[in-house]
Amino acid sequence: LFLTWFEVTSLPYFMGAAAVLAIPAAESAGRLLARFGPARVVPFILGVSSVLFLVEWRLLGAHPRLASGLVYFHASVLGAIGISAFWSLLNERFDPHSAKALMARVAAASTLGGLAGGVGAERVAALMSQGALFILLGLLAGASVVGSAVIGRGMPARRGPPAVQEERRSGWAEIRRVPLLRELALVVALAAALAALMDYGLKAEVVTWLGKGEPLVRFFGLFYAATGLAAFLLQALLGRLILARVGLAGSVASQPLLVGVAGVL
Repeated sequence: LFLTWFEVTSLPYFMGAAAVLAIPAAESAGRLLARFGPARVVPFILGVSSVLFLVEWRLLGAHPRLASGLVYFHASVLGAIGISAFWSLLNERFDPHSAKALMARVAAASTLGGLAGGVGAERVAALMSQGALFILLGLLAGASVVGSAVIGRGMPARRGPPAVQEERRSGWAEIRRVPLLRELALVVALAAALAALMDYGLKAEVVTWLGKGEPLVRFFGLFYAATGLAAFLLQALLGRLILARVGLAGSVASQPLLVGVAGVL
């Protein structure tokens, strides 16, 4: 949708603006999670997302460029925060022992969801309209509100003073204080930069070959469906084997290694 109403050369500026906006948004979300807990914050974030999808649907007909820009920031900022908050909910809801098997199943289910979403987007774009996608997304986000609320029911009772102390602690201060967090931040920053460059290169090529409009929606629907299927198969067939053979560090390092080889090819 964005590439239909904006030139692909404007994409880096939107990427940069979304990144700048995400910094205070993530900090604020962290404070809300510390103060109120994931069981209350996650349904709220998903509920806001559901409402935004419906607002964007209403704007699409009369103000398509405004709707497209809003969708981009919605997905880039609020979407990422919602995913992070959901993992926080699972992290606090289950003990570490039972979480080991659970997290793998959740990750596999999320990749299957990506497969279904990609195929669904392509089919909706082919048979109906882009506006119908927003209604579907709003309904799915609403269903996620209910699901996260059900998960949060089993949360252990929160204690007041630790939550207040956690709220007062700055995330930036923690990154400066803890060496492990600094290393994690560096790895994530490098991975994000790599992903942004690859994403821009892909979209620039696709626009060059396919033009704008419905062909883009159908292409990216099928593309993300294929990548979701590939991710699911890798996790299901090779994930545990790779972790056992090369460990967690080797598994993480395989991503930039494979990207580098593919880039040379």
